[in-house]
Amino acid sequence: MQHKKKLTFAWNISALGTDKDNWILTGIIDKSYFSKVEVGEKYYFEDIGLRNVICGYRPDDIAKILENVVYNHLIIAGHKVFVGKHGTKEIDFIAERNGETIYIQVCYLLTGENVMEREFGNLLAIPDNYKKYVVSMDMMTAPNTFKGIEHKYIPDFCKELTAD
Repeated sequence: MQHKKKLTFAWNISALGTDKDNWILTGIIDKSYFSKVEVGEKYYFEDIGLRNVICGYRPDDIAKILENVVYNHLIIAGHKVFVGKHGTKEIDFIAERNGETIYIQVCYLLTGENVMEREFGNLLAIPDNYKKYVVSMDMMTAPNTFKGIEHKYIPDFCKELTAD
């Protein structure tokens, strides 16, 4: 007689124990822009292939996968990474390294006015002069900026991060 047990995602994660060296997920802490208070966590997979095994591959998750890829490259490049909050708006990543800060919004494609307003508008609301990026899978033939915010192709952005 064979016993079958359906394993849930939560069980798989808890079965790994509390030793963070064994985790396949990395936590990221929310950071309020103004007060810099750490208030919660989001999780990203260290390996996208394992994500697909555990969660199943879903083409509709492309934006989440791209955000995960950018997060992994920021970590590889030695940044301390936070999720930002500015009022009710979320900044995908605040990345700090060597006393410098960069802000990053990640999206699959800039497909319309609403998407452009959301991605660039969140960054435009931040009143400091650190570098700000919107990264997407839109291919560009020339440097592209909007009100000082650089728009970059995700593979190029990730290569530049790890080239430093």
